[in-house]
Amino acid sequence: MRTHWKDIPFLVEFYAWATISKGYSEPYALNCCLEAARFRDWVVNILGWDTQPGSITEEDCEQYLKLLMSRPAKGAKKPPKPNTIRSIRNRLHCVGKFLVHKGSISKSPWENVRGPAHEQIYIPPPSDEQINEALFVAGEIGNTDRIRKRNQAMVYFLAFTGVRTIELIRLNRDQLLRGGNIQRRFTVLGKGNKERRIGVTSEIVDPLLTYLESRKDLDPALFADVYGDRISHQAVRSVMREIKHSVNRRGVTKLDQFGAHSLRRWCFSSMVKRGVPTHTIRELGGWSTYTAMEHYTHYGAMDQAAEAHMNMRLLPQHQQTQQMRLTS
Repeated sequence: MRTHWKDIPFLVEFYAWATISKGYSEPYALNCCLEAARFRDWVVNILGWDTQPGSITEEDCEQYLKLLMSRPAKGAKKPPKPNTIRSIRNRLHCVGKFLVHKGSISKSPWENVRGPAHEQIYIPPPSDEQINEALFVAGEIGNTDRIRKRNQAMVYFLAFTGVRTIELIRLNRDQLLRGGNIQRRFTVLGKGNKERRIGVTSEIVDPLLTYLESRKDLDPALFADVYGDRISHQAVRSVMREIKHSVNRRGVTKLDQFGAHSLRRWCFSSMVKRGVPTHTIRELGGWSTYTAMEHYTHYGAMDQAAEAHMNMRLLPQHQQTQQMRLTS
């Protein structure tokens, strides 16, 4: 019989620490707790009841991951993919970092355990045509006029600021609305409670003002649900799913994958194409390293390089050096 994570005191403490102090989303903190409870049950059954967190080694962690890779999860037909295993490792490492913070252990046993290697897959951002279709159909999705205006404003906001879903959810009206006008710069609270400044383009202003003027509730959240409360992750995903289906029904273009992160990839890939310096893009996107930024800007950089390659010209004969001349 598996132990429920709420019956494990340090996981209850971790959940509060992760969501309040570290700014992790509630679904992610919950997944960390569930994985930690499963790992604890395995440790208890295999290594013994008296095993303390400090006695767990990297070899034990690697053995656990190998076990997960060798058998399908409950209800699955195939063993988990390498990306899933690495996600499990990352969740367990989050709990390990909390135990280090708490002083229960000196070092997380997951720190040097990386999980199975996998090929990096770059997902291309949506095209400009696909973004235009998404912006258009967003204004037709919803049962009420206010919700339709919210959905369109939300898609504009995600596409032209590149904020993450959790950052969008945390935003309040008074951060952008002053005296009935939209502020052109605002501060967003990102991962790990790190603040950064973001600009508001002119494309966002009209749909955002139209939506805010249609609201009658007093909730401070910038984007609210049908009840007037702060919008949730599930609601954002639901809107993106409906936009994808609506775009595909229209038949002008086709969306195979679409979500809030698709809009984020389009935003920063477009910046790369327009020649915005990479260090500026890294600050606007809230990445700590350039490596983390590559996934979002990869195709933008490829397009920029391809265009430069396409425009290459051979120098006139009188400007060529002896080594450059094709005929000598």
